[in-house]
Order: sequence, then C-alpha cells, then structure tokens
Amino acid sequence: MKLFILISNASTKKSNRLLIDKEDLPDKIGFDLGVTNNLPETKDSFIPDDSLKNFISGFLQEYYRMYDSESRQKLMVAYHESAMFTLSLSQNNAMYKPNELVLQESHNLIRMRDETNWVKSVKTSNIDIVSFLNKLPVTKHLLETFKVDIPFFSKNFVNVVVNGLFRESMKPQNPLRTFCRTFLLISHNDGFVIVNESFIISSPSMRQVNMLRNITSNSSDETMKQSTSSQSLSSSIGTSISNSDPRESIIQQFKEATKMNRHFSIQCLEENGFNPTVAFEVFTKLKQANALPMEAFVE
Repeated sequence: MKLFILISNASTKKSNRLLIDKEDLPDKIGFDLGVTNNLPETKDSFIPDDSLKNFISGFLQEYYRMYDSESRQKLMVAYHESAMFTLSLSQNNAMYKPNELVLQESHNLIRMRDETNWVKSVKTSNIDIVSFLNKLPVTKHLLETFKVDIPFFSKNFVNVVVNGLFRESMKPQNPLRTFCRTFLLISHNDGFVIVNESFIISSPSMRQVNMLRNITSNSSDETMKQSTSSQSLSSSIGTSISNSDPRESIIQQFKEATKMNRHFSIQCLEENGFNPTVAFEVFTKLKQANALPMEAFVE
C-alpha cells in the first residue's frame, strides 16, 4: 500500500518522469470527460399528449372553482368513495401559523412523534376527505401561477401533479401559500374520479413571490393596453362609419384590428350584437386563452 501511494504521488508531482529508482512507472490511469451536452430547456409544465390538455385544464378549473367556494361539499363527486388523502404542512417559515387542528392532522412523518397517528391522519373515503377539506381556511388559488406535470397516463389512469400559489382568504393582503398536489385519477362511470391525493402546503420562496409580482404587473399592463386598444378601436370605427354601408365599415375596421379573416370577424361581431367594443374584448380574452382556431387568421 505504501509503495502504491509513493508511486501515485510521484506520478502526480512529476508526471514528466517515466522512471523512478531505475524502474518504469505504470501508466497513469485517467478518465475521458467526453463530450459535454447541454441539459434540456426547463419547461413550466409537462403534458406529454396534446389530447390531455383540454381534459386537464377543464378538470383543474372545475376542481378549484368548487374548492375556492365557501363550501367545498360539492367536491364529494370528485373523489372515489374509497379514495385516500393526506395533507402535509411544511413549516419552513416562522411566519406561517397554520390552523392548530390542521397542524394536528398533518401527515408530516418527520414531525410525528406517535406512530399511531401515521394511519389516523390518512383520510380513507370521499366523505372523510371533503369533511376535512371544509376545515381548511377559505382560499383563492392563483391559476396563473399553476405548473402542471403529467408523469404518467393511460386510457384509464392519469397522474397529475400541480404546483402553484394561493391565498388563505379572498382578501389580497392575506397570507400567500405555495402548494403541491398529486392527484391519481381513474376512470369511473363516464368520467374520472380522484382515487388518491397527496397535498403539501408550505410558505412561498422569494423566487415565487417575485414571480407572482411580475405576473401581476404584466397583467395590469396588459389590461391597460387592452382598454386603450378597445377605446381606440371603438373611436376609430365610430368616426369612420359611412351612411351608405355602416356594417361594412365596422367589419373592415374590426378585421384590421384583430388580423382575423372576414368570415371570423363577421361571426365575432354578430355574436356580440355588432358592438365593436364588446366584440374586441371577447376576441382579446379568446386570444389570451389560445382558444382561437388557426383558420381564423387564414385568408
């Protein structure tokens, strides 16, 4: 062993020497670093199949519409009658003062002294789950912060992981929380129900707080731009209407403002009483939601 260390040190310190005590040094063993590859670009969400997007979007919007209501009783239909549920609170911030009853029910195994509570804190039916959810504070989830991943799915099973932010009441000044919910959905009757859920609540990081601030700021700027554009469009259309064919003038102005083709421009106007201001607001909302078909912009 000492000889090996001596030879190794000699190879390191005098790498240009091939002999020591008139004996050849063994070849130094090295490792090829190989070609470096860049990591894939980080994505906000991962949904591997486009056919899932509408389903997942509809599921989450409907679930959190009921969850953010004053009573969460309607969520009973979202869970299988034998569903399992756990909630874990991660107190990584001294400012986080959770409800004492909820804290006792937390399935945080690191903080549980009594192992019998490991089983007691698991809710094992849709009745128990919804009853427990009704004990949690009233919330307002910020859907614009949601990050959604689908690690696995099949015809009869979908695994959904949702990360995001919410406030513990409807008032903006109330505490901001971050969460991670993992839903396991299975096919049931004509739809899907939740058969297992893991719910983790924690305090947001500064990065998440700054992200929300940027989203809120950008949203306010966009709202002001939309209002200005809508007023400008309405004013422009109003002053250019000719006595001979007023509808045609509105169509042309609306078509130029939205970049849609004539067919979809007329359809949007007709569905909104040919009121260009209302029609433009509807168009803007649909465009932000990526709900407009590609053919609307093809002449």
